[in-house]
Amino acid sequence: MTDQIDLSTAVVHSSPADIASWPITTRIERLTMRPGQDHGLSFQFSGNQTWPDYVPPGWDGPIQYTVWAGVRVNGRWHMAGFIQMWRSRPSTGAPIVAQWRDWAYDENRWGPMARHRPQVGEEMVFFLSAGNARRGSAGPEPDVTSVRERSNAVLVKLPPNDHGDFVYERQTESGSTGGGEPVIPAPPPEPAPPATGGNETVVAAQLDAVIAELRKISSQVEALTDAVKELKTPV
Repeated sequence: MTDQIDLSTAVVHSSPADIASWPITTRIERLTMRPGQDHGLSFQFSGNQTWPDYVPPGWDGPIQYTVWAGVRVNGRWHMAGFIQMWRSRPSTGAPIVAQWRDWAYDENRWGPMARHRPQVGEEMVFFLSAGNARRGSAGPEPDVTSVRERSNAVLVKLPPNDHGDFVYERQTESGSTGGGEPVIPAPPPEPAPPATGGNETVVAAQLDAVIAELRKISSQVEALTDAVKELKTPV
């Protein structure tokens, strides 16, 4: 499992500064993006079954992991832990292109990330870390609030309308990691072209048979019409 960018070169905002050195113990297998406040991003990864819960001071319930996002500003990556996730929370809400301001809204906490506006086709980086990585959201607390573990970092080219599915394959022997492109359903098959060549005779015969049947039906309709007229004619 490897990162698709070098996290050690990125500027970290309001989150554990040494996140790049945390052991990668889980792999992002799928990232799904959907529009709408109730959807946003969701992740499929094995750590979701093993990372423990952590209850921040003053909270009524636990956080299991944090979603990190990174953008490139003036040629350098900037990243932070933004969205706190618990076991019953299926997605982040607030999709990226339409609602980035709901992610990075405070320049004092996220610096140039708050001024940046991600665009369709732009590359962003995403990864996950155990516990709460959003500093300042639960009062004073240590940088490491759970196990010191994270996922690999994956690149995503932002799709139109915040709608895309990204599947990441397992690492190959060469060390490269596949995936990261949207999974697009195969288009429906094209309708079969009309028969030509050696089938012309067969088609012509079938057409003649259809025409003959239509003529029979027409004659029956005419006969039925005449019978109805006779019934209506006064004696």
